[in-house]
Amino acid sequence: MADIQAKVGEGFSKFQNNLEVSKQVQQLKKKQQVLTQTKAEQLIKLGEACYRDIRRSPDVVEEYQEMTEILIEADQELYELGLKMEELQADVETKCSCGAPVSSSDKFCGSCGAKVEIIEKDVLTEVKSCETCSTENKTENDYCICCGQHFVKVISA
Repeated sequence: MADIQAKVGEGFSKFQNNLEVSKQVQQLKKKQQVLTQTKAEQLIKLGEACYRDIRRSPDVVEEYQEMTEILIEADQELYELGLKMEELQADVETKCSCGAPVSSSDKFCGSCGAKVEIIEKDVLTEVKSCETCSTENKTENDYCICCGQHFVKVISA
């Protein structure tokens, strides 16, 4: 009887944990939506200002610096929110080869009995930093994973 209570308690605990993670993910998604809306509004303002100024004088650049900095900050924050959501959902979304959900604390699948093997994320060995947003990227990346800035390849002679 105590064994059944322990299993029910463990299942209830996992349910509560999943519910809490879902709440946190929803909060992050709301924040992400607000940031995306703010970014879109800023892009529209930037586009309108660029269009007007370029029509008048193609040499105007510094005036857009402040607007683009706001966009870069929004990109960084959106990227970080995405990483947080990924991290929160990583444990919840782990599945066995049979498709049943498993957690990182499980040693065997409750449905099929297979051994649970959690694959560790790749550790970045060689990285380069983006000049625009300072996010670390793999050296083989052509574009920044945060802001999309194109990396110029240096060809050594």
